[in-house]
Amino acid sequence: MAIITGAHSSYDEAGKGNREDLSDVIADVSPTETPFLSMLSTNKATATKHEWTKDTLAAAAQNAQLEGGEAVGVDPAARVRIDNYCQILGKFPVVTGTQEIVNKAQVKSEMAYQMARRMKEMKRDLELIMIGQSNVKVAGSESTAREMGSFDAYLVTNNQLAAGSSAPTGDGTDVSDYAGTDRALTETIWEAGLQSLFTNSGGDSNVKAIVTAATKGVISTFTSSATRYVTTDDKQLTASIDVYDGDFHTVTIIPDRWCKTGLAYIVDPEYVKLSNLRNIHSFNLAKTGDSIRKQIVWETTLETCNEKAHVLFGDLNT
Repeated sequence: MAIITGAHSSYDEAGKGNREDLSDVIADVSPTETPFLSMLSTNKATATKHEWTKDTLAAAAQNAQLEGGEAVGVDPAARVRIDNYCQILGKFPVVTGTQEIVNKAQVKSEMAYQMARRMKEMKRDLELIMIGQSNVKVAGSESTAREMGSFDAYLVTNNQLAAGSSAPTGDGTDVSDYAGTDRALTETIWEAGLQSLFTNSGGDSNVKAIVTAATKGVISTFTSSATRYVTTDDKQLTASIDVYDGDFHTVTIIPDRWCKTGLAYIVDPEYVKLSNLRNIHSFNLAKTGDSIRKQIVWETTLETCNEKAHVLFGDLNT
């Protein structure tokens, strides 16, 4: 059937008299979750080199004293001082004067929108820096940026690495070479890490695991004491382990998109912190033409209070 002769259609006015149909919702599914960062409490750094101390009790031993015997002191081991460097993270949103003032769809202020976006990006950057890479601390200079050591650069005692992998020193100056043959995370390896944690740490029995999505799927195949959830509809079973109830610890399993492939962590949040030298903040930059320029800065570092409170699983094939 042909259109009526002389009818003025929407095709005639497309891009001319007809307004566009533009949704007021901006579709963005970029992941913004930062589970590791979100579990950290904050601390205050007062210098670019942030230091903390750790201590340990003497090993338990037979203790029998003579009646009326002389008191003889035993000099305990000295406390150990550890450090990490504050790293400066930055973003630089720039918007032209025209773009800020024109009538925009979805957005009132272009600069406010860009600021919010860049801050979310900085959180993702920090998550990647701490657990998405293996990085040694860098003191920096006038020509070299300071860098914080990543979480795995401080974990030694409870590590579950494949044979052939080196153990880091634990002071942030090196990381494992992960030279061992990659293997699947098994429940035996998992339980060995939890047993080591129980043996060496008197921390919280409720801990969290930071793992890759693939490793989360592997843990969901474990068969021992593990909590699965059944929905209110009895016909549905969620075959995923969200909480692993082990012999020594209850572990909440958290998949993290930024966790480095091949690694997994068990974390006691009480013994790891984010130490801020300068909290995340923004300020205006001088105008250099017809634009609005801002700088967002965050100067912070990772403080691994006592590495014995955590477990590193390395050389995994997921």
